[in-house]
Amino acid sequence: MKFSQRLLALCFVFVAAISVSAPVKVTEVEGVAEYRLDNGLKVLLVPDPGRPTITLNVTYFVGSRHENYGETGMAHLLEHLLFKGTPKHPNIPQELSRRGMSPNGATGNDYTSYYETFAASDEYLDWALGMEADRMVNSFVAEKDLRSEMTVVRNEMERGENSAANVLREKVLASAYQWHNYGRSVIGARSDVENVRIANLQAFYRLYYQPDNAMLVLAGKFEPKRALELVERHFGAIAKPARILPPLYTVEPPQEGARTVRLERLGENRILDVVYHLPSGSHSDFVALELFTLVMADTPSGRLHKSLVQTGKATAVGAWNADLFDPGYAFYSVHMRKNDSPQEVRRVLIDTLEGVARQPVTKEEVETARRAVQSAIEKTLNDPASLARALTNAAVLGDWRLFFWQRDQLARIDADEVNRVASRYFRAANRTLGEFAPVSEPTRVEIPATPDLARQLKGYAGKPGVAAGEAFDPSPLSIEARTQKATLANGMQLALLPKKTRGQTVRAVLTLEFGNAQNLFGQSQTAALTGAMLMRGTRQHDREALARELDRLRSQLQVSADGPLVTVTVESVRESLPATLRLVREILREPAFPGNEFEQLLKQTRAGIEAARIEPAGKAGEALAQHFNRYPKGDIRYHASFEEQLQALDAIRLENLRRFHAGFYGADHARFAAVGDFDAPAVRQLMAELFGDWKSPVAWQRLTLPFKRVAPVVRQLETPDKQNAVFHAALRIPVGEAHPDYPALLVASHIFGGGFISSRLANRLRQQEGLSYSVGADLNASREENSGVLAAYAIYAPQFRARVEQAFREELARVLRDGFTAQEVKDAQNALRQSGEMARSRDANLARMLASDLYYGQDQSRIAALEEKLARLAPGEIHAALKRHISQDAFSLFFAGDFAAKKAAGKTK
Repeated sequence: MKFSQRLLALCFVFVAAISVSAPVKVTEVEGVAEYRLDNGLKVLLVPDPGRPTITLNVTYFVGSRHENYGETGMAHLLEHLLFKGTPKHPNIPQELSRRGMSPNGATGNDYTSYYETFAASDEYLDWALGMEADRMVNSFVAEKDLRSEMTVVRNEMERGENSAANVLREKVLASAYQWHNYGRSVIGARSDVENVRIANLQAFYRLYYQPDNAMLVLAGKFEPKRALELVERHFGAIAKPARILPPLYTVEPPQEGARTVRLERLGENRILDVVYHLPSGSHSDFVALELFTLVMADTPSGRLHKSLVQTGKATAVGAWNADLFDPGYAFYSVHMRKNDSPQEVRRVLIDTLEGVARQPVTKEEVETARRAVQSAIEKTLNDPASLARALTNAAVLGDWRLFFWQRDQLARIDADEVNRVASRYFRAANRTLGEFAPVSEPTRVEIPATPDLARQLKGYAGKPGVAAGEAFDPSPLSIEARTQKATLANGMQLALLPKKTRGQTVRAVLTLEFGNAQNLFGQSQTAALTGAMLMRGTRQHDREALARELDRLRSQLQVSADGPLVTVTVESVRESLPATLRLVREILREPAFPGNEFEQLLKQTRAGIEAARIEPAGKAGEALAQHFNRYPKGDIRYHASFEEQLQALDAIRLENLRRFHAGFYGADHARFAAVGDFDAPAVRQLMAELFGDWKSPVAWQRLTLPFKRVAPVVRQLETPDKQNAVFHAALRIPVGEAHPDYPALLVASHIFGGGFISSRLANRLRQQEGLSYSVGADLNASREENSGVLAAYAIYAPQFRARVEQAFREELARVLRDGFTAQEVKDAQNALRQSGEMARSRDANLARMLASDLYYGQDQSRIAALEEKLARLAPGEIHAALKRHISQDAFSLFFAGDFAAKKAAGKTK
């Protein structure tokens, strides 16, 4: 045994022998309790008996801000390596997938987080806590894993380099921050990532991955006393380190004049970004700055949206404030078409942001922004998992109670305060502007220091906690037993599942369906744009008024259109649901189709198509869809090319949309499903009042997509100047959900390409060869036809195109030759069962499922039967089903990327 291994073994013995004392309660705010272990670990408990899941989040207070010269990307790379295992847990992704957990990791400027969401059980909680405690101090962080994972991270980096918006943002921040690490990309510099030494990573790991530099958050359905016992058992045995964390002392000096960055690349859209330095996220000015950003950039009420998007000068405006531990920044981005005038947009953008002295923010604007923020905070408080993330984010700034404290500050901030902070920070000398173009006296702005939160929050108690929901059984038959169904006089179907929820929340889905293949012929683009216009104004409310009304109601609506289907998703609370549903009625039945919004929509749609057609993902997806198309041009099921979509946009007029709405829309074939805290009889009566008399004027017949065999092809598509490439594989099979082989193929597709980076494809392309950051496969089967699609995908660097194809073909051949092991099948069965249960535990998902059941005339007993079939499957049955429907060369393969440039570069070396 090597000396290092003997030392490691002795460390295990030492850790296990340490005496453990009970966690000490530090404070409690609004139902969130903080505890502290002797070794320094902070523990937050956010219990919610109404949700049958648990979210476990372990955050280390280390990110890209802590990296030294030549070590950029180290925190993010280490996040990847901590999924490579420990002596006790050698294959963490496989163990997570086996238990059907939904995990991930994230690295930011100031933190690194690991989380798992899973079905609530003492067994799973015990295992998850044990695994996280184990990898805190016992992860391999090995040279062999670094070599393969480095290339995976590099592929993730290349994916970001495909986006001009992403690259421009990095360059603008690098110019704005000349000394502080906030000017560096979290993912790091390519040269640093490619050349990092394992010894440096191991030292970084030992320094920062310790209990006194971490916080654990548990949110969901658990018994607090038992949870603390498990935390104490697993984490309490880890010794508090003797080392002292090194201080970080770099401070970005005041900027001494406006800076400009220009990026030139191939592309279809122009972008202008502007950055202003701000105080830290914990500073008392930050809440007022958040309101200012909404006043400026909200859609549709923001000043920039009105002056740039509504006037046709730009296609989109977005903004955010970076709430960081050290002084952060405000980031504004404006997107234009290639031929739009950047000079005029730049003038309007800067004049609006820096012109508050000439045109102060009004009381009404601040109130609108305040309601939007309050609505978002209320939504967070009603969801334990979201609350866990919010508390973690606040802890990263210095103290988790800051989340509640900043919420309280909203009430005191007025227009004068917003104008004060805007005038202080939004000045020319504090500005860095960047432009993406397809092919006199300095003023110093002093940024205040990060405040002393211990003094600022001393004695802070917060408000009463949010009421908890009921314990809910997400099993299919229990759901079916609780669901109340009804049919209105016009044929509209309802599925209602009332239950007590945290914060009295309600999730609902309303789907309209109309027309048939004959009367919808040639109407594809018209149908899509008609649906897209619905939220842009009604006869009673324009777009901005709709947004204000939804904020007042603490509700959210989304409307989407897909051919003859229009879907409305509703997120509301018990007291606001009736008024929100009346607003849905107004949106669907009384749209105004304003001309200015129509022109905005046309510009935005065109810009999106123009951007997608030069992206690898867009080109590959277009080629795949057209290859499998079996309908003539004009059929509502026909997939138009990007060029055909642009031509259709040129021909469409606003009157086409008005005629389509009047001639097709109706609720006689509609479905409505609601889950949450509501009065079912009252909702049933209200839906009859709102929609029971509404019928479509045209004949209806459900559109079908029967199976049709398509000859396989292999196609390579060029996308110049793109650092990342895309692979798609697809095979149509005569198997729908009712087919006897469907359960076996579902398990097979999960083992082949599902799970959390532990499938056959992920093990080969990511874990072993380090070629791809994102890789997978799935089965999409029809619920009414014997027709389905087996699909696979991966991203990769263009020079590895041949290796990706070889790996896919070899793994497919291995599956067809050898099948799967008993353990793989068992793990997949459990993962599918657990993921299904987790999906049904989310009210929004469940509402969509119930609406879909109405659509197909089915119920949740279908899921119960499927789960029984899945549980009985043996490896031999799965292998036999695969061989019945798949052959080695049956898949069509599509590769999109800058292959020509990589080939040319190889010749010059």
